[in-house]
Order: sequence, then C-alpha cells, then structure tokens
Amino acid sequence: MRTLILDTIHGGFVIAAHLEELGQTVDTVDVYRDGGSISLFDAKMGIIRGKYDQLIYPVHLRMDHLLLQTAQEHEIQTKTHHKIVAEIISEWERNKTFTRPRHIVEITGARGKTTTAYALASCLSLSGPGLLHSSAGIYRYPEGKKIGKLSITPASVLTVACKYLEREMTWMICEESLGVSGYHDCAILTSYEDYRCGAETRSALDCKKTSLKSSPCIITPGEEFDIPQSIPCDTIVQVNGEFATYAHESLEGRCTNPLFFLSQYRTSLALATAASIVLGIEPQGIDSFESVPGRLSLTRQNERVLLDDANSGTTHITAIEAARYLRGTTHISNIILCIGQDAHAVCENLTAAAIIEAISTIKPVYTILIASGLSEPEQKEINAYLEHNSYHYQHASSLDIAQEMLKKVAIPPEIPALLAVKTWR
Repeated sequence: MRTLILDTIHGGFVIAAHLEELGQTVDTVDVYRDGGSISLFDAKMGIIRGKYDQLIYPVHLRMDHLLLQTAQEHEIQTKTHHKIVAEIISEWERNKTFTRPRHIVEITGARGKTTTAYALASCLSLSGPGLLHSSAGIYRYPEGKKIGKLSITPASVLTVACKYLEREMTWMICEESLGVSGYHDCAILTSYEDYRCGAETRSALDCKKTSLKSSPCIITPGEEFDIPQSIPCDTIVQVNGEFATYAHESLEGRCTNPLFFLSQYRTSLALATAASIVLGIEPQGIDSFESVPGRLSLTRQNERVLLDDANSGTTHITAIEAARYLRGTTHISNIILCIGQDAHAVCENLTAAAIIEAISTIKPVYTILIASGLSEPEQKEINAYLEHNSYHYQHASSLDIAQEMLKKVAIPPEIPALLAVKTWR
C-alpha cells in the first residue's frame, strides 16, 4: 500500500510511523508550512502519476484543498485521520500485537468532553483498572495517577494504545477532537453546539456526525440524533436536583451528587451515567465524583476564594454562569474577573465581542485581561470598551501570569476571583 498523509502538525508523523511499521510506503506533506517528507508540488504530481493508493487527511482540512481535490479527481481513495487510526489498531489486533480492553469509549463534542471523560472514568474504575486519555492528561486508574499528556488529535490514540495501555487494563476512555475513530464499544457526543472549521468552510458538528455513523452505540445529549444507533441520555437518566435516577435493561437505581445542580456538570454527569449503564456497569462512581480542575473547581489562593473555569470550552456564556455560581456560593457580589484567551491554539476562538458581553454582564470590580490569543484589533476593541466604561483592569500575557497577578492585586482578599480563560490545560 502506498499512502500520502496530509498535515504533519496534527499527528501525521505519528500515523506515518505506524503505517510504515505495518509495511506501507508513506509520504507526508505539511499543508500549513514547509515540512513533511515531500513538497506540496511533488505530492500533487505523485497523485497525478498514480503513485498513491490512498490519501489520509485531517477532518479539519478545507474540502477544496488542492491535494484533496486532485486525489478525488484521480479516483484515489481518501480517508480521515480518524478512520485510519481505527484501521491501524484493528490491524494490530489481527496481528495479535494489541490486546483489546473489555470496554473502549471515545468522546467528542464542542464542550464537556473532559468532564464527561473524568466522570465516566470514576464509574468504570470500580469495575477494574483502566486508562483515561483527555486534554488534561493521561491517567491510570483506579489510582487516578497522571502518567503522561498528549493532544487530543486522533493520532494520539495510537500512542496511548501502544505506549500507555497495560495488558491488565479492562477499559480505555479517549477524548478526541472533531470526531471519533470508530474503534470503540460506545461513543459519546457531549454537545450539539457547532462552529466552523476547515478555514470556515465546514461544520464541525457535521464532521463529528460523519465519524459517528459507524459507531455501534452513541450516547447523546437529550435531543434525538439522526443516527439510528444513538441513545439520548435522558431516555436512561432522569435528573432532578442533586439526584439522577436511571433504568436500562437490568440496571436501575439512583445517583446523588450536588454537581447535578450546575448546568456545566449536569449534562456531562448524565452522559457518563448513561454510558456506564449501557456498558453494564453500575454508575456508583458518580456519587463520589468531584469537580475537575479548570471546570468550576473552587480553591483558595492565599486568603482569596478562586473559582477556576479556564479550559478549552470556555465561552462568554459559561463565564456568566460561573460568575453567578461564584456569587451564589460566596454570597459576595463583587468579584475579580480574569478573562480572555491564552496563546495556545483552540478550535473556536473567544471573540472580542464575547469577552465584552461577559464583562458587561458580570460587571467585575476588577478585570485581568489575557489577550495573548487575540488579534491586535480585538485587544484594542476590548481596551476601548473597558476605558469608556471606567473599568479597572490590567493585561496579563498568560493564564499563569494572571494567577500570579491575583496574589498581588490591591483588592481585599475577601473579594473572590473567577478564571474564565479559553486555554488548553
């Protein structure tokens, strides 16, 4: 098999290495900058001359990309990074170089992936040892020990499976961006929210739906999904206050957790509960599940209460909800707001308009703006708004520096602070 792989930045080199180990001849092209084993021109000529049997591309690539179009015109088979990952692991299993765990779950969605992954891990860990791969890191259970960290591109699943998964582990949970590979017993779609990808040419939700079509079982948020094998979680789990009752086949019972009160946790906990039940495992881990760092977790920094809601799914809506939660918890109306976007790449930006809306709604007593992930015009727009409305504020170049500023800011320590920054953690 002769293969051309596009996009070395987001896992192409990893996929190439594993395909070469399986005996394929592979060329790679970096579609965003100079790199890869061959140039874009050589790749195009190779396609035209019939050098390749298949082309592997990332799902976020625009569909009118030169190489993708050329491959389609010359009737060369095209596959996504997600799909080839499943094919590679399946080949390992056929070659008996990989032992499949009893349960494999892949999780995708615009937001709520990490929280859902942690909650499900707390349930499955009661059934035996396992592995969690999320944007927060790779964790071995039941001890919950962090043993590594990788991006959540589909290619990372290969590294997790061959490097971190141990033979005695009975389950593996993988969080993935923009879809799933299909190598699983159960998939979870955490959100129906959509955004544009592929240079604004594609719907991210459509990309996820396409990858989910081959799934044997899909747990979805409450609404019906247009794939027959999907199971809306509210057909299994009913949430009322801090309680969730569940019933599916021979399993029925009740979970209790005050996090069900919070909208940012409610859906994730319900999805994890439903997935655990579908896999035949009582979701007792939900009862003892605690908030995830960076997902509405309350701590103290010196004497100041700090609500950490800085993660890749942060939006102006989650920031407003977090501020409401912080005020309700501390019974203090004044808060310090750290808001913005870190320099790390994210799929969906937190725009200047969204930041301004959050600030105008929350009305913090003091603002720390993290603008390293924003363009210069966006920074100027936010600055102009803050100055025009007489907000007290300062800039921080990163989330870490903003947290250091909080230790020194001349605001009484009884005033709580909220971290609402879009960032990979």
